[in-house]
Amino acid sequence: MAVGCLKFIAHLCNQQVAHEALALEIMVLLLDNPTNDSVEIALEFASDVAALLEDTSPQSFTMYVLCACKLSAEQSYILHLRRWSALPCWMQPSS
Repeated sequence: MAVGCLKFIAHLCNQQVAHEALALEIMVLLLDNPTNDSVEIALEFASDVAALLEDTSPQSFTMYVLCACKLSAEQSYILHLRRWSALPCWMQPSS
C-alpha cells in the first residue's frame, strides 16, 4: 500500500501538482533511519521522481538525500543489486 501511495505522490510531483519539496521530504523521511524496507520503498519512489528532482533541485537531491543517509552493508548490497552503484556515496556502509 505504501508503494502505491508513493507512486501517486510521485505522479503528482511529476505533473507539478505537488511541489518537489514534498518528494525530497519523503526521501529524507524514508532514509533518515534506514531499514531494509524503507530502502526498498525509497528506491521505488526514487525511480519515479529522480529525474524531476535532479532537474529542479539537483544539489538537494544529490547531496542531502543520497549522501546523508547512513546505510548498513546489507542495505548497500541491496542498492548494488538494484544497479544504483553509480552513486558512490550510497555504497559506503556506515561504521
